[in-house]
Amino acid sequence: MIESHYAISNNATPPILAPQTLVNCVQNKNGCGGTGGCEGAIAELGFDYVKSHGIALESDLPYKASDEPCAKYKSSVSLSGHVKLKQNSSEALETALAKTGPVAVNVNANWGNYGGGIFSGGCKMPIFWKSDVCNLDHAVVAVGYTKDYWLIRNSWGADWGEKGYIRLTRKNDHTTFRDDDPSSGVACKPYPVHQWPAGESGVLIDMSYPTGVTTAA
Repeated sequence: MIESHYAISNNATPPILAPQTLVNCVQNKNGCGGTGGCEGAIAELGFDYVKSHGIALESDLPYKASDEPCAKYKSSVSLSGHVKLKQNSSEALETALAKTGPVAVNVNANWGNYGGGIFSGGCKMPIFWKSDVCNLDHAVVAVGYTKDYWLIRNSWGADWGEKGYIRLTRKNDHTTFRDDDPSSGVACKPYPVHQWPAGESGVLIDMSYPTGVTTAA
């Protein structure tokens, strides 16, 4: 997200930034979407952290896929804040993608067997589950849309899906599902019993993007 908005704001190739900065250093005292580090958080906490402290280059702080101590680093990029879109609004997501750029979204990533095409039914669990359950568990990036689908960039590598991307149907833009595990999704303490995401795989419930992304002073 930050690299993409750097490229847009500065009309320049972005530096490769270090997600390990956020894994190591973002504090998640209210348990928003997890317990911090590799155990999860929400995009807004990451944006807030980079606003206050900047973010390192990947070459300076390589990804370890594990929690490491938050040590001093040289900041490469900073930002001024973030915008949070109206919850469960397909119109808000369309507008942001068309006028601003990529948007961080949260989903139920029930996509293990996805190999291409327009995906639907991500919130329909096996028959022994309640059919309207949609427990959010994954943060990804919405990068585009048509009238038929949202184009989503995943984080599972280019060998997955459509060269690392998935197309989510828009047939469920106005369908609301039930999240029975808000602590693993986007909620903060005290956790509600349920949350109510709309859209395929719950994609419309929590959407945000960074502002003022630039080279750190």
